[in-house]
Amino acid sequence: VGLTLQNAWDGGGGAIFNLGTSLIFQSLLFQNNKAISSGGGALNSSGGDAIFMDGVTFDNNESQTQDGGALYLSGSSSNVTIQNVTFSNNKAAQSGGAAYFTGTGTTNFFWLLDTVQFNDNESLNGTANNGSHQSGGGGAIFNAVDYDETTIFKNCTFDGNKATEGKGG
Repeated sequence: VGLTLQNAWDGGGGAIFNLGTSLIFQSLLFQNNKAISSGGGALNSSGGDAIFMDGVTFDNNESQTQDGGALYLSGSSSNVTIQNVTFSNNKAAQSGGAAYFTGTGTTNFFWLLDTVQFNDNESLNGTANNGSHQSGGGGAIFNAVDYDETTIFKNCTFDGNKATEGKGG
């Protein structure tokens, strides 16, 4: 691991909040980060043309009131590659215990997940701190993209993930 981002907290994207910039992450550890009022316990990214991750670990991150325990990607991030990445022990109050993907509009989305492990992540599906009940699911991933999308899962492992309510443990 080249860099560790740990014990950070913020409204959204506990360690990193990105708006409109392409990102490259290699050999990183995101650990024990919290988003307290929006999505992405470790990383919240909206916009940008591309996101590339290789050799990244997301461990024990939490979105306390929203989606994406570790990762929340929204908007026009149209070319996403996630390879050799591990998501473990992440938790979202709503949907996507490890990751939440969303996008709308006229962008064509291409997302590749290659050799990714999803272990023991959990979506609590609406048991947010404010007591409100929201629908949700996806103990590992919740994909809410509603436009032209291609998502490829290659050599991925899903083990011990759960959705307390909803579907897709």
